[in-house]
Amino acid sequence: MPISSLYIHTSRMAVSGKRQRAIVVVAPRGTIPQRLRFGLERELPWAVFHEVDNVATACNTFPETVSLILLHPHAVQSAERSAPQIRRFHPLALIGLLQMEIADAELQTREI
Repeated sequence: MPISSLYIHTSRMAVSGKRQRAIVVVAPRGTIPQRLRFGLERELPWAVFHEVDNVATACNTFPETVSLILLHPHAVQSAERSAPQIRRFHPLALIGLLQMEIADAELQTREI
């Protein structure tokens, strides 16, 4: 049985209908297609999806607890400079990197 059907969709958060966690994507508007956003919100009923243009906007409070911050490759340097503020506002959040194109994956990893 997949873990999502066993634990996530039957959790107290999902059953209550409240979205209590946030996924914040720091990327230019339109980077995440609307269909992907819809799919994420459907499959993760406990999460709210926020898209912000820059790291400074992510260093803010959100109505939900931020659990995951995904960075566009162009936002990595700014996030490194703002790391103390990110940790202060979102101490529980994991931070990940968006891989924009498969062909450039090795180059992006080397640059980071």
